[in-house]
Amino acid sequence: MRAGYRIHLGFYRFLDADIAYGGIAASLENPQLMVCARKCDKFFIDSPTNEGKEITKRVLEFLGINNVCIEVGGFLAHHVGLGTTTRLILSTLTAVATLYRLDIDITEVAIKLGVGRPSAAGLYTFLYGNLVVDSGFSSKCLGKVRSIECVPKPIAILPIPRDWYVIVVTPLSKEGLSGEEELRILEVVKEHPKQKELYREVSNLLSSIVLNDFKSFSTSLRRIQELTGEYFSDYQGGIFRNDVCSEVIDLLNKLGIVATGQSSWGPTVYGFTNSYTKAIEARNSIRYLLSRKGIQYRVWITSVSSTGHTTTIYLRGR
Repeated sequence: MRAGYRIHLGFYRFLDADIAYGGIAASLENPQLMVCARKCDKFFIDSPTNEGKEITKRVLEFLGINNVCIEVGGFLAHHVGLGTTTRLILSTLTAVATLYRLDIDITEVAIKLGVGRPSAAGLYTFLYGNLVVDSGFSSKCLGKVRSIECVPKPIAILPIPRDWYVIVVTPLSKEGLSGEEELRILEVVKEHPKQKELYREVSNLLSSIVLNDFKSFSTSLRRIQELTGEYFSDYQGGIFRNDVCSEVIDLLNKLGIVATGQSSWGPTVYGFTNSYTKAIEARNSIRYLLSRKGIQYRVWITSVSSTGHTTTIYLRGR
C-alpha cells in the first residue's frame, strides 16, 4: 500500500471552552511512503532506516503477527514535520490487516499505538485525503493515555482546487522534535492571546477554499502560521524552527508566494501557489539557495491529494 505524507497548517484553537489544539492539515500526493506485506515463513522487516524498522516491529508485535515480511520504501525520513511515524503505523496496520483479513478497527488500533496525539489531522488525511480540520479534544485528556474518546474528530474535509500547487521543502540535515519531545511541550497548554483572530482566519480559510479564492486562502494561511509560530516561539526560538526554515520561507515570499508555513516543528516548510510556472521558479531558487549552503534537502512540487492511502492486492500465480 502507499500513502502520501501530510503537511500541518497550524492550530486554530489552543485552549478555549475546555477544548485544546484544533488542528489543520493537508494530504500530499508526494512524497509517498510505500509498505508491502507478504506472508513468510519467518519474521522479516526491510526498512531504509532503523527507526522505521522499530516502528514497524512495534505494530507487528501489537498485532501478534510473526510470519510476515514487510518492505518499507518510498521517501522515509523521521522528525521532519511530515508525520512519518503516524503514516508508517497506519500503513503497516492497513497492509497487514488486508493481507491477513484481520477483523480490526484500524483507527482504534492506531490510537492505542499513539496516533492522534495531540492532533488527529494526520490520521484523517491518511483515511480521507484532502484538507482536514479536526475538533481538538477535551483538556481533561491532557496527561492521560489517549483513548478513542479523547481523540479529535474531523469537522471539515475539503478538496483543494487541482490548480493549487504545493512546493514542499525538507532540509535533511536538520530535524524537528521527536514525538516524545513534542508531547512534553504540548501537554502544557494555555490560551492564545489572539484566539478570536485565529477563529476568524480559519473561517476565512475554509470559505476561500470553497469559493476558490486563492488570494484570501493565502493571506489566512499565512496569518494562521504566524499566530501558531508566536505561540510556540519560546520553544523554537522564533516564528519558525531555525534559520533554514526562515530563509526558505523568506525566499518564497520574495517570489510572491504568500501562502507559506512550517509543517509541525519543521524543518519541512511549504508554499502554495496557483501557478505551475511560479512553482518551477520557486523550486529552482530553493535548489540554488540550499545547494550553495551545502544543505542536503528534498524538494517536491505536488498537489493536495483528493484521496488518502491506496491499497493494492497482488495475487501470486500458481
